[in-house]
Amino acid sequence: MAALRGKRGVGAGAGVLGATLVSAKRASARLFVAVYPPPDVAERLLGAMHACGWTGPDLAPTPLDQVHITLLFIGDTPARNVPEVIESVERACAGIAPFELRPIGLATLPIQGPPRVIAALTDVPPVILELQRRLVIRLARNVKVRSRAGQGHADFVPHLTLARFSGLAGSSGFDATLDAGAFTVRRLRVMRSILRPALRGGTAGGATHAEAAALELRQL
Repeated sequence: MAALRGKRGVGAGAGVLGATLVSAKRASARLFVAVYPPPDVAERLLGAMHACGWTGPDLAPTPLDQVHITLLFIGDTPARNVPEVIESVERACAGIAPFELRPIGLATLPIQGPPRVIAALTDVPPVILELQRRLVIRLARNVKVRSRAGQGHADFVPHLTLARFSGLAGSSGFDATLDAGAFTVRRLRVMRSILRPALRGGTAGGATHAEAAALELRQL
């Protein structure tokens, strides 16, 4: 009986530990900072991709309301720290006025190695590089990345992901010119990325996005 009680004790402890881990995970948020185009621009970009013949079961198009440019992926953040992150993003925006971005082409990324996504590349006005640099210095967790940003080295390629490949579907590169019209960036959005459960066979279930904050750009 003593041995049986001992097993029950271990089981109960494991249950408490599991509940604690689940609770801790729910108390954190996967954050990123992004720019979202107007819905009509996102729709034109997705239409341009389909017009180029990119369709099929091995290609997962981005939902219309999730087409965006990621300025910085922050990652898992304790819920208690989210207000601090939002304040830091707000400070990074200080003195930056609304600006225009223009999608200029479709391409598969990354440029080197097997393509994983189809993206709409934009022009690169200095203001978006400065904004991204400020965010990296304030919020990037990788010390080398922060250091490079502080020295003025820009590795950032502004793009809007339009679809993701699965398996080996993206084994060949692709690029095409694009004229979807410019749009004005008036705000940054701090977003939560909420992962869906994995599908059968272990395929990733994707993610939904929920807004944590919208920060208006305005010149001082």
